[in-house]
Amino acid sequence: MLNKNIINIVNRTGRDIIPISVTNVGSHLWRMNHENSDIDLGMIYVTSTSEYLRGTAFKDSKQYKEGEEDWTVHEVGKVVEMLIKGNVNYVWILTSPKVEYGTKSFEELKKIYLNNISANIYHSIMGLSKQNYLKYLVGGNFADGESFQKVDKKRKIIVRTIKFGINILEGNQPTYEPVTEELDNIKVGEYMEKLDEAYENTEVPEKPDEELYREFLENVRRKYDTGGN
Repeated sequence: MLNKNIINIVNRTGRDIIPISVTNVGSHLWRMNHENSDIDLGMIYVTSTSEYLRGTAFKDSKQYKEGEEDWTVHEVGKVVEMLIKGNVNYVWILTSPKVEYGTKSFEELKKIYLNNISANIYHSIMGLSKQNYLKYLVGGNFADGESFQKVDKKRKIIVRTIKFGINILEGNQPTYEPVTEELDNIKVGEYMEKLDEAYENTEVPEKPDEELYREFLENVRRKYDTGGN
């Protein structure tokens, strides 16, 4: 059942959409939250075939603030494209075990991913890791007065992402584990090297079977057009 906040987000899009899932994708997902942590939620929704083909549907993700919750909403077509490309942000939205709302379509899409994991997730993870490493740890691009805790948090975010990727490249299912070890820039760099090594040695297929996703997308749009999800 849709709760009040989900309904509010649907109304704020100004579109006739059907949510198929809402998951927690922030620090709570990794069990690294504290009392002041934001609640980050990701919604996957489907819009009508007609609106999508006419180009009047949202093609890009949208962000909303609802009380203490930060929402990012994504049309299922965008999600499918990003999963095919191995974008780790969308993998987290789909495979987060913290499900606030889920439908049969959501479970179907998650099953497709889990049975069709590909190694191209490496490129997204390494890109994120390098960007954050160079911007924050090497470049020191923090706001004035930011404490060591902020730097330490950024190191842990980078490493938890890398460890997530290594686990996938070793042929395992997604897991979300907190990072508690003490880290410095050298150790973060060593983890990046481990990610490279895991990619070089992986036996996971480089790309997924796109047809499985295309078939799902066709079916979920047909469900929408007949009032289902």
